[in-house]
Amino acid sequence: MSDSTSDGIVIAILAGGQSRRMGAMDKAVALLNGRRLIDHAIARARDQAAQLLLAAPHDYETGLPFVPDQPGLPAGPVGAIATLAACAARKHGRDARFVTVPVDAPFFPHDLVRRLMAVPGSGFVETPAGPQPAFAIWAAGAVLDALAGADAEADAHWPIRRLARLCHAQAVRFDSDNAFANINTPEQLAEAASRLAADDHGS
Repeated sequence: MSDSTSDGIVIAILAGGQSRRMGAMDKAVALLNGRRLIDHAIARARDQAAQLLLAAPHDYETGLPFVPDQPGLPAGPVGAIATLAACAARKHGRDARFVTVPVDAPFFPHDLVRRLMAVPGSGFVETPAGPQPAFAIWAAGAVLDALAGADAEADAHWPIRRLARLCHAQAVRFDSDNAFANINTPEQLAEAASRLAADDHGS
């Protein structure tokens, strides 16, 4: 995982989580206008990075490489980010960086990676509604040091904001909240479908 240019960066799609508000289903396979959310995320990310991979237990029949969470790490996205950081450091050194995006946000901007890469080290998206730390660029060494120094295994439910703070991540300001909207409920899925239909009609 290298970030010498925007063409060299890796985007990792954080997938495989289940949502009680979606009926305990895997959100990656929820259908939005006939396509799975994971397929929307891949299409959105593909033109922003040289390589895509999934932080997930399997590849969802996408053919993309996938990285399952290592044991003994915090549950949820922080465990996935820690696993990705260990993989990046092992392959490319502690200075390697990678970008994360959640699987349930089909509208993230097409300039997301370019703007995140403009900050040194780690950085995360901030909108008028507040931090959006699942949309972030992570320095592998900083992630590993943060987890090692904070007894991560003893605290099984880390918020991503805590990891961003310990990594001294910088905020990257975006003006649109809607671009980073997550789909967590059937109602939000229906709203996203209406939004896509309106966008298609207007194009």
